[in-house]
Amino acid sequence: VAQYATNYLAQAEYAPLTEYNLAVLRLLTGGDSFDGYIQLLAAVICVVGASELAGRLGLSRRGQIFAALVVATVPTFVLEVTSTTSGIFAGAVGVAALVVLTSRSSTSSWAPRGAAVGLMVGLAYTAKGTVLPLIGPMIAVLVVGGASRVWRRDGGRVALRHLASFAVAAAVVAAVIV
Repeated sequence: VAQYATNYLAQAEYAPLTEYNLAVLRLLTGGDSFDGYIQLLAAVICVVGASELAGRLGLSRRGQIFAALVVATVPTFVLEVTSTTSGIFAGAVGVAALVVLTSRSSTSSWAPRGAAVGLMVGLAYTAKGTVLPLIGPMIAVLVVGGASRVWRRDGGRVALRHLASFAVAAAVVAAVIV
C-alpha cells in the first residue's frame, strides 16, 4: 500500500501501537466490546496526571480538582475518549512523561528516570508520531533545568555525568521500543 500523496505529515504517518493494543485486546477477549477501554484508561491517566502536575506546580487540593475537571470536560477530549483513535493514548503517554520528569527521585542516578522517559518517548512515537514535537521541547526544558540545578549544587562534572546517564538510558530504551 502506497503512502497517501500529501505533504501533511499527520495524514501520511502511520503509528501502529493503538492498533496493536486493539488487536491484543480483541485476541484476549474474543470480540470488540472492550475496545473503548484503552481510550478510557488513557483518559483517566490524563485527568489524574493533570491533577498531579497541578499539585506539583503548587496548587491546593481545590486547584488540583479544578485542573482535573477542566481536562475531563474539554469537548475535544470527550470526543476523543469515545472513539478508538490514538490521540488520547499518545496524550496519556506525554502526561506520564511529564509526571516522571517532575518527580522527586530518591536515587542519585538519572539513568532510571532516563529509561522511563525513553520508554514513554518510544511509546509516544509508536502511538502517534506527531506527539514528539509537542512533548520533546518540554522534556528538553525539564532535563536542562534539572541539570542546571545539579550544576549549581554539585558542580559541572556531576551534572554532565547525570545528563550522560539520562541520555544513554533514554536513547537505548526508546530505540528498543521503536
